[in-house]
Amino acid sequence: MEDLDLCIRLHEKGPAALAGKSRGRVVQVPKFVETSGRRIERLGNARTLAIHLVIGWGWYFGLPPDAMTALCNAMYRNDIR
Repeated sequence: MEDLDLCIRLHEKGPAALAGKSRGRVVQVPKFVETSGRRIERLGNARTLAIHLVIGWGWYFGLPPDAMTALCNAMYRNDIR
């Protein structure tokens, strides 16, 4: 949920840069992330959507990071193949 949190924080800062105000710098870090749709193919669209909704609700209602990790692990525990 880090990407959603980042987007919300950037949105809350508003269009300050367009008004000529300084709002800090955005720096690209040299890291890569690889993604795959295989998990969604295995779980199916409906189950994947349900899992993502539960995880999203947990984030929205303020679960701490450790609880979010435990929730993700619990939701995907049967996905290891």
